[in-house]
Amino acid sequence: MDITALVEGPVPSDPTTKPRRVLRRVGTLSLLLAFYSLLARDVGDFLVALVVGVVCLAPWAVARWNFTQVRRSDLASAAALGQELRAHQVPTPVTPTRLSPEDNHLEPGEQLYVDGVKAQFLSFYGDPVVIQSGMFIAIGSPIAWAFTIIGNLMFWSHARKKRKAAAPRWRDPEPAQVWVTDRRFIVHALKGGQSWLQLRYETLGPSALDRDGIVLQIPNEPLPAKLRVRAPGVIYVLYRYFATGQVFTVTSPWWYGHLPIGAPGLRAGTDG
Repeated sequence: MDITALVEGPVPSDPTTKPRRVLRRVGTLSLLLAFYSLLARDVGDFLVALVVGVVCLAPWAVARWNFTQVRRSDLASAAALGQELRAHQVPTPVTPTRLSPEDNHLEPGEQLYVDGVKAQFLSFYGDPVVIQSGMFIAIGSPIAWAFTIIGNLMFWSHARKKRKAAAPRWRDPEPAQVWVTDRRFIVHALKGGQSWLQLRYETLGPSALDRDGIVLQIPNEPLPAKLRVRAPGVIYVLYRYFATGQVFTVTSPWWYGHLPIGAPGLRAGTDG
């Protein structure tokens, strides 16, 4: 199996970014308005609302389609790689072409399998935030009661948004390059100090395969990190094989269709 051909290419864009979510909501409301206009037989409003809805939904739909297709291909390739590893067919190592000798070099006997593919390095944390609680009441006329209701709803909505924005999640995607050998991940950050990380398999804590990357527990770091790559399933199966000597079983959602024969499917996974 040609690992390089499977993992090369840009990292798929996240279809759930905030701008796309906003456009998706506007597009959905526009399509609902178009449906209402159609029932009212207002052709002009129907066409305007339909065009606005399609234009607003297009960025999210295209990103979602691309992300799904790349992920589906990755899971199928990861399952096929698992079958080969179970048959003791280890991929052929590659010669490093993107590993600068003055910065890093392979150790004696170390084999390289992924040569400097594009990636993003993310951290998982939340932001500290102070949120006031409570409510206020304006006593008096019906207008005062109306302002009380509206004001409290706006206050509570603002508090919910602040909590959601501050909640722990994957943040600060930093462009990087990743090399995968039979002993370690080599991660080169492409911004800031352009640092190099040597993540040896025996020193890493618990890991997991996520929908768009590999979650790693780096030594001496309290919070996990994520390597977002184009083909996380393929890289994860390869990494677990060299780290534990076992083959990780890749699973796939039922709506992705069938993987190669004998390949279970990413809702769960085991070593076998």
